Amino acid sequence: MRVALSGLLALAGLVLLPDRGWSAECGPLKLINQVQLQPMKEGGRDLIPVSINGVEKLFILDTGTGITTVSRTVADELKLPVRQGDYTLYDMAGNISRDQAAVKEFAFGRARLNDTFLPVLSMSVGLFGVDFLKAYDTDLDFGSDTLRVFSPDHCPGGVLYWQAPATGVVPIRVDDNTITVSVTLDGHEIHAIIDTGASQTTMSQDIARSVFGLTLGAPGVDEVRDIPGAPGYKVYAHTFTSLSFGDIQVNNPRVNLMPDLMGRNEERQQLAGNRARTEKDLIKMPELIIGMNVLRKLHVYMAFKEGRLYVSPASVAGTQGAPASGSK
Repeated sequence: MRVALSGLLALAGLVLLPDRGWSAECGPLKLINQVQLQPMKEGGRDLIPVSINGVEKLFILDTGTGITTVSRTVADELKLPVRQGDYTLYDMAGNISRDQAAVKEFAFGRARLNDTFLPVLSMSVGLFGVDFLKAYDTDLDFGSDTLRVFSPDHCPGGVLYWQAPATGVVPIRVDDNTITVSVTLDGHEIHAIIDTGASQTTMSQDIARSVFGLTLGAPGVDEVRDIPGAPGYKVYAHTFTSLSFGDIQVNNPRVNLMPDLMGRNEERQQLAGNRARTEKDLIKMPELIIGMNVLRKLHVYMAFKEGRLYVSPASVAGTQGAPASGSK
């Protein structure tokens, strides 16, 4: 069965999930946290309200980042103690940060975390990553802009609390807090990440050239914009025929083509096991980033323990409820 969605995306294969007659070995779905997201005015992304030391702030909900980060602007505003941390972070433009800020209390919804450290990035807004979500099931309904967090201790596949004409299943792998799926794009199999922090689906220009034979600036490969903070580098775009992952198919996806700048400012220190390569060679952007121009049309339930996404069309705002806390 195929269910058309806004003429762009289809769900293939109606999935029959387990009914409510649970076995004795597993329990019902249990809601443990819920947060109302706020859509940004541009880019299709969502903001999540958080609290830092009792002060409310808005972070970008970003499943493409493995570690929740605070912006340097907020760190300065709240006078958070900042020191050099134990790891290095890179953004898509190649900017590097090794700073981290001490936070007495970080909260979102009913969740609280005391005495933690958040990496600091030179951005105007913080990023809420997968690190605070991966121990649970995470449910994102972009039709109602709602984030729900469930206990993972339920019957396998027993997640469909909402009404949907069809539900697709997408196998996932979580490496370094990054949600990775295998996709087929115009007949080529590549790896992609699920990234709610990206407004557009984006491909590495290296993959565009080597796998798909695209030439930047050629007919159908259009220049889109410059990259802020990276003079001389430009983003291009190309419309592919078909993108599929699991039971999800997207027709005629428009994909941005971006140069891989993530490791451009890294030191060229030789690797101990391979002196022909440097640290810079290890920092690579994903082959493909599935962004909000695709995800905005979906209801995505992330069952990290099962290694699956359960996906349906996004709800109409106000029509989807959730199970009561602690029940199915």
